[in-house]
Amino acid sequence: MRNGREGVDWFKRSIDIVALLILAVGFYFIYDQISRIDSSVKESQKSADLATWNSVYQQWLILDKLFVDNPDIRPYIYSRKDISEDDPNYGKMQSYALYVINLIEYAEGSRISEDSAYSARRETLEQYFFKIFANSPIVCRVLFTSDQSLYARTKHLAHHSCSVHAK
Repeated sequence: MRNGREGVDWFKRSIDIVALLILAVGFYFIYDQISRIDSSVKESQKSADLATWNSVYQQWLILDKLFVDNPDIRPYIYSRKDISEDDPNYGKMQSYALYVINLIEYAEGSRISEDSAYSARRETLEQYFFKIFANSPIVCRVLFTSDQSLYARTKHLAHHSCSVHAK
């Protein structure tokens, strides 16, 4: 009987070793697949960040072209020139200010991951936005007289820079 039991123990141990090897190989393949998925997600995020930045940048170029084609708007956005509601051009300037606000809201709402190469450019854009808020009474007025639920992100960004103009 003893010889039969030793044969069974040897067979059981062999099966256990084979099962352990199969399990180890399985864990290796799981690790490999997870690594590949992680790399794929990172590449997808880079592509999404690039597409987002490209979209924001294209919109900003359109705004720049607007200022080139309409140089009379520039002082109202960048040089602290104000306009009264009685001025016949008030509606036009209000529309341009709203366009600027919409672009800033779009840029701020576009998600670029923090570890992206484009996140530094996002900070540069925010500095540019602060410059607009500090130098454009019409942008601040339109922003802070709009509906409370609109432009919450941009209002938060502009709060300190616009405090002088928000009246």
